[in-house]
Amino acid sequence: MFAAWTGSTFVLASKASAAKTHHLDKDGRCSLAIDLSSAHLVVEGTAARLTATPDLSRASRAMLEVYDWPTTVVGDELDAPYAAPTSGGPPFRVYEVTPAKTFAFPTNDQFEPTRFTFS
Repeated sequence: MFAAWTGSTFVLASKASAAKTHHLDKDGRCSLAIDLSSAHLVVEGTAARLTATPDLSRASRAMLEVYDWPTTVVGDELDAPYAAPTSGGPPFRVYEVTPAKTFAFPTNDQFEPTRFTFS
């Protein structure tokens, strides 16, 4: 799943019929795993669906900036000229994940495993 950092949250896109979408709609608690080469991060947070045009536009810009993936706002979802074959294809619902806790694990011996909490 693509998750793009916006500066204080992550945004992600998911097909309405996908199991993960059903889970996010039912209970927004989730985690993301991120490989930064020098560290592996696990981010725990809460996802909420974005439906307002300004929020979807912000998510669209983040997807373009991070993944070079062009999307457009159509109604309360994002449309795209292409998507990963396993995604089910556009359109996509957009969720914003607000981090609550992050765990950092080094890939070498550059630091000790660390936990961060956010208020």
